[in-house]
Amino acid sequence: MSSCGFVILSKTDEIEFGYLFDDEVWGKGFDTEKGIECLKYGFVNFGFREIIALSEPNHYASHNVLRKIGFVERGIKNFRDEENLIFLINNIQ
Repeated sequence: MSSCGFVILSKTDEIEFGYLFDDEVWGKGFDTEKGIECLKYGFVNFGFREIIALSEPNHYASHNVLRKIGFVERGIKNFRDEENLIFLINNIQ
């Protein structure tokens, strides 16, 4: 199973990017490729200007994927009653 997409956060109206891949395909570049295409789609077709991503502070593999596809770390925030590392990407087109 794999998925990749966006959700509008109800409390802030921010656009959140998320992805999920079965562990059997981890490390093969699928998450990076799919993530890049998904972000392009959001910026071009939906007109998003800014997208955030949330990650558990100790989920280093996820942090690496987010950085590879252009996200920049913005700090830690309590969200959904959990501490999350916040990443941000802006549309540069």
